[in-house]
Amino acid sequence: MDPENGAILADVDPMYYSVVVKALLVHRASWDEDVASRLRDLYPGHYVARDDNVARVIGYGVPRVDEALTCTSERATLIGYGRIENKQIATCRLPLPASLERVEEPRALTVTLAWFSPVNVRHLAYRRARLEVKGDFERELGTARTKLQPSDKSIPRGTLFHQRYEGDQAIAFVGDGELALQVVCKEQAGRLDEAVRYGLAVTIEAGDGIPVYQEIRDRLAIRPPV
Repeated sequence: MDPENGAILADVDPMYYSVVVKALLVHRASWDEDVASRLRDLYPGHYVARDDNVARVIGYGVPRVDEALTCTSERATLIGYGRIENKQIATCRLPLPASLERVEEPRALTVTLAWFSPVNVRHLAYRRARLEVKGDFERELGTARTKLQPSDKSIPRGTLFHQRYEGDQAIAFVGDGELALQVVCKEQAGRLDEAVRYGLAVTIEAGDGIPVYQEIRDRLAIRPPV
């Protein structure tokens, strides 16, 4: 619940409630550094296989659902949803807070995409739909994928795309100061001949004193309900 703008699902079409909630349940989950380090020591070898084994034990980490449902002055969460078909690309553009442009301030981006996939029980991959989020987050926000999370090779195995990016680069925002995210749909277990519902949660956050929430809200022209 946002105390000024009402329930977080107030403007969401009811047919997308389930997939949006699925994304939010995972959205603020993260690995505990100490636990992940101890587990990594138990699984030596290539980092992909090692982190896959860690993920089998702790998944995406401890969920913090309360954080997914609220914002702070330094953290803003935006939600999107829709339907997408095979070989389609849905582009979302999110306004960036001006206070993060050309300054060496820590910032982080968390992206979670959830979907429901039709299945093919005769195929090893099982799920017909494979979705992912693409974007040039280093060039547009000055962030890079963090290491303290499941390997990027494990994402296609399920119906969740969840990644976190961090950085502190002083960069000039491109275009109109918007972050472009592309939701991409591909078939992977036989023919995909129907649209897939998806829910998307994106959080942009920064250090103390950076008015991320207010600046994003102003650019979106969101007004409190009367």
